[in-house]
Amino acid sequence: MTAVKSNRNKSKPLAIALTTTGALLFLAFAISLIWLICKKLRQRNKSPILPPSIEEHYERVSYHTLANGTNGFSEANLLDLSKVLWLNVKH
Repeated sequence: MTAVKSNRNKSKPLAIALTTTGALLFLAFAISLIWLICKKLRQRNKSPILPPSIEEHYERVSYHTLANGTNGFSEANLLDLSKVLWLNVKH
């Protein structure tokens, strides 16, 4: 019986140490997680303001004006991409 009591007495500090270590690790993990979430939220708030919409950058052009400016969407106004690509590859 004394052997059983001595084993219980030895395991009690071990159980306390393991429980304390587990609690500290859990607390460290929780604090780290909260810190990371707060850091992400602060970065979002500091993000630059989105650029103005496209309408503010380019003037609107009517279909009629565009058709007149391109000679009725003539094929003569199209770029020959094969030549452009060939020039880019050659250089």
